[in-house]
Amino acid sequence: MRIVLFILMTFISFSVFSGNTITILNFDNNSGLKKYNPLGKGLADMLTTDLTYVKGLTIVERDKLQELMNEIKLSKTAFIDKKTAVKLGKGVSAKWILKGSFITVKGNLRIDVNIIETESGKVVDSAYVEGNEASFFKMEKQLIKKIVKAIRTDETKIPDSFEKESESKELKNFDVVLNYSKGVELYDDGKFEEAEKEFKKTLEFDNNFSYSIEFLDKLEKRMAQYQKKADEIKNQEIKNLIDNYQTLKTDKMITMKISQLFGKLMSGMEYREMLKLIDFLKKDLPPSNEFLNMDELIQYYAFLSHYMLKNRENALKEGENFLKTFPSSIYFSSVKTNMEMLIESQKQEESLKNEYPSELEEKEKDFKENIDNIEKNRVQRYESIKKREEMYQNDISRREKKILEYSENVKKFKKELAEFEEKIKTETNEYKKKSIMTQIDNKKKYIERDSGYIKREEDAIKSKKTDIESLKKDYEDADKSAKEQKTFQEEAFDFSKCSIAVSKKMFKKAEWDCLNFLKKHHTSTFRESVFSFTFNIYTQSGDVKKATEFGDKYKAEFPKQETTINTLLRFMPK
Repeated sequence: MRIVLFILMTFISFSVFSGNTITILNFDNNSGLKKYNPLGKGLADMLTTDLTYVKGLTIVERDKLQELMNEIKLSKTAFIDKKTAVKLGKGVSAKWILKGSFITVKGNLRIDVNIIETESGKVVDSAYVEGNEASFFKMEKQLIKKIVKAIRTDETKIPDSFEKESESKELKNFDVVLNYSKGVELYDDGKFEEAEKEFKKTLEFDNNFSYSIEFLDKLEKRMAQYQKKADEIKNQEIKNLIDNYQTLKTDKMITMKISQLFGKLMSGMEYREMLKLIDFLKKDLPPSNEFLNMDELIQYYAFLSHYMLKNRENALKEGENFLKTFPSSIYFSSVKTNMEMLIESQKQEESLKNEYPSELEEKEKDFKENIDNIEKNRVQRYESIKKREEMYQNDISRREKKILEYSENVKKFKKELAEFEEKIKTETNEYKKKSIMTQIDNKKKYIERDSGYIKREEDAIKSKKTDIESLKKDYEDADKSAKEQKTFQEEAFDFSKCSIAVSKKMFKKAEWDCLNFLKKHHTSTFRESVFSFTFNIYTQSGDVKKATEFGDKYKAEFPKQETTINTLLRFMPK
């Protein structure tokens, strides 16, 4: 039907084509080197991606073009002639068609393009760029500008940021482009897993390679859509089975249909849904046939679901019932092996639990000793500071006494100076007058000397008082250091409680201790590890709701763990 529609579209005369719409065909490799064949698709895809940023221009999606090419078996064609190109342009209602080729010689690359008007089939403009492989991105952006210039209207405009970006990026390894191109080719061939590997290779060369990141993002979105469609089909099949069970029960293929549904639920790790379906079927078992015993199949999947959901008690119960009822089953060895693993695990956990009190007691003992040592060190620092403070105070007292002595001397010298100054006024004997003058000069020198001593002692006292003030900070530092060390020891001890409980597989106890830790210690260096412990407790116990809710908190506080968290959530049993 699609082929007929395409043929009709290509031969009908179009009077109107979609605005400024352009479709970009795969480029022809004129190098004669097979290594570069994938570049034809890769280059077309890059241009398609970059032209979407041009305002006023609409680009035909490559998926749509590829679908059309597949219909007329052009996906493997090496060259597309002008006539076929025009047909393709009409088939996707594009006003313009970009058809190009490239050639590479000894690390140098030339890219040529023709811009064809779809309605007339005429080449309206041509352009080319050339340079070495290292300048590939710059060449590709230059080509964008030339293409836009060729079909420019008032609406088309290249963003300024795009033009600046084009001048800055240099390619270190051309294999990045070739790996990306291989990925595009594999994707078009429906080999999605192989394509993803090639895209990831490009990110190993350059983790900022935007084309690979964008293609992988689109692929993830499409895969989510595929999964959604598959889930809708599966859910509808389950609903139809339940709604029409009495009628379908007589169908010869009912056992096969139920087996297929079990397989779908198992591959999707939807074990809880599996158990719901099993509970429904147990009420009225469908008939078995010579190839399939429904009771055996249902009991096997019941055991397996509980086993995968880590419902140990139910798994052991269902497993024992299966082994007792179906000794000749092909699943017997598998169930027995898993039962043995559950039993061994249970024994190990019980043994580990017995070790828990002694290990915790040892940690608590270390914790108390560390706290005592921290307090002893704080007291010792206090005593050392106090001794210095007493020494400074004693020194101040000694100097204050000296100041009093010097002050008394200055007072005495000033009194004697005043007496000599009065005496010289009435003295007429020159010899005695000269002697008095000598006494006056000496008293002045003594006053100056002892005043200097007083100043020196006052400065020393001021310095000592400053030292005493600084000791207050030493006291504060001692307290602060002790407090920080005690806090760290408390964090380390609380962390030990979490880690010991986790290592002993005491998940309820571990959850309690870990959540208390996170509530109590908001800035601890152990915080990320405790988040990891708690998240793993929920994933290992199969609690999807708690794992999802706590995972959101984990991602909010530690964004770098988002990929790991999302991956673990994706593979949790549902």
